[in-house]
Amino acid sequence: MGLTLLEVLICLVIIATALVGLVGLENQDIRALNSSRKMTIAVMLARNLMAQVELGGFPEDLGEEEGDFLEDEDEKARTTYAGFRWKRTIEAATLGGRTFDLARRVKVTITWEEGNKERHFDAVMYLTKRDET
Repeated sequence: MGLTLLEVLICLVIIATALVGLVGLENQDIRALNSSRKMTIAVMLARNLMAQVELGGFPEDLGEEEGDFLEDEDEKARTTYAGFRWKRTIEAATLGGRTFDLARRVKVTITWEEGNKERHFDAVMYLTKRDET
């Protein structure tokens, strides 16, 4: 029993359609993996910036700073973090409209480009001034 030319062509069309779908899924997987990698890097960078504030003691100076990670001394780090920017805001903590001078709200925002969209990750922590006695 042999296959006719028409049956062979129908099989090829079915296989080609399935392969196109699989390639599309692979593309989607790669985009999701890249997005996940960038989000992981953003979380790590935000934690690092938060730790710098925490290790520096109670921040007396309020305000906003921003920058990128291109001044890093390590060449690999500069390459890995290229395209990521940061903004850190330190302000007196407020709750219910009341300001607490002995508490600080620290907000770090990491921003990066993903495709034609700008993505960001925000992290917030509160610090209190400890009694030095």
